[in-house]
Amino acid sequence: MTTTTGILSDGRFLRGEPVTIDFTTDGRVVIEGAGSRHEIDLREIRVSDRIGSIPRFLYLPDSRVIETAGNDVVDAALARQKRGRIAHLIHFLETHSGLAVVATVCLVAAGVLSLYFGLPALARSVAFQTPESVEREVGRIALASLTQRLGPSRLSPAQRFRVQSQLTRLLPDRPADRLPRIHFRSGGGTFPNAFALPGGNILVTDEFVALTSHEDEIASVLAHEIGHLEERHGLQIALRQSFALLLVTSLTGDLSTLTQMAGVLPFLILQSGYSREFEREADRYARDLLLDRKIPLNRFASILRKLSDARPKQAVDLTYLSTHPSTDERLAMFPSPAVPTPVPTPPSTVPSSLSAKTPPARLNPIPKTTPAIKIPGLKQEPEQQRPGNRFPSIRHQVDPELSPELLKRNLRGRVRLRARINERGVVTAVEIMKADHPEHGPLAEAAVKQWAFHPGEKNNTFVAATAEIELLFRGRSVSLVDIRY
Repeated sequence: MTTTTGILSDGRFLRGEPVTIDFTTDGRVVIEGAGSRHEIDLREIRVSDRIGSIPRFLYLPDSRVIETAGNDVVDAALARQKRGRIAHLIHFLETHSGLAVVATVCLVAAGVLSLYFGLPALARSVAFQTPESVEREVGRIALASLTQRLGPSRLSPAQRFRVQSQLTRLLPDRPADRLPRIHFRSGGGTFPNAFALPGGNILVTDEFVALTSHEDEIASVLAHEIGHLEERHGLQIALRQSFALLLVTSLTGDLSTLTQMAGVLPFLILQSGYSREFEREADRYARDLLLDRKIPLNRFASILRKLSDARPKQAVDLTYLSTHPSTDERLAMFPSPAVPTPVPTPPSTVPSSLSAKTPPARLNPIPKTTPAIKIPGLKQEPEQQRPGNRFPSIRHQVDPELSPELLKRNLRGRVRLRARINERGVVTAVEIMKADHPEHGPLAEAAVKQWAFHPGEKNNTFVAATAEIELLFRGRSVSLVDIRY
């Protein structure tokens, strides 16, 4: 059927004129009324969308309007001209409630997925496009806001150096002006924490430093915070907290509104923390960095256990672990190494089939049993040193280099050396005290001269020390078996 009826209104009178509407196959519309006949191209007629069974309106070029209930006839005519497809689809969904429900569910799901995946992706994109000058300003405001709630640090210069020196240990190839900046604050005695703020800032509390007993523990936590800085997690969390801020920043490129969130950013981190996703990213970054710097992963596990024990049982928990994934989950990423089996010293000469391509000597870790350490003039207490006193510790080791010819001989033996370490931790002189094989002495001496130490402390003052170092050459490997100060 291509014919229907309707009421024609000319816009001047309220009373309409009944008409017959015929849609021809060639795209014409013939309108016949009482003593009148009009023929118009359908493409010149604007047709209202179909809504259920409500009558449609045909808007003619001369401002007249026809109201008709022949929706099916009108739809068929429009379909021949490939018009009204979207309106037809909407009507189809309207008349099929099941499909309408499915479409609604899909629309809601699409919205949820866009927020769950699209919002973080957009925040990450904006964060990495933010200029460093803006990020530094955000970090400055955030740090100033947090500093008002914390007290000044009471750490000595030596204690601060002990923390700051870990940055050059973790990032030795980075220029000094590009290293993160560590800010020391006091948490009032019950606030062991360290966390990163935008702009390359890491805040460390006195309580956290007091909790550590080894430089590797400090380096492990700093490696985690460097991961937050490298991934710009601080900016991302600020952008995620305000959808309007993220939308305005991404659409207009106006980053000035980002600084308005800076004042509350540190408290967002303390109360709700970085997302678990961010924390896991920072843990993976720390694990890779520690492995690259040959820092035992179990040092991170050690400080995590100490921090876990330091968490308050009641009241507000603002410790380092309060906003992180569970300790057990994180310990799985930083396992303790297997205890090495002691290797007895073999005879001095053993036949060998090593070729010239044998890998160079590698310096094995210090054995599990820590040797006794003494500094002249520094009294040692049974379990630990008094506050303000600390023995030197190795910060950087260099492996002895064995020539292919020496490796082929497979000489095994011990070398004992005496090294002088100044108050900056630099080795100033090395003396060979004893060598089972003369060939090993100069190699050990050359390697130890390149070692670096964290200087010893006496009454919170850096002091020079003398170290007696014993190395064990075992063919293609070398072990540090003893060190006494």
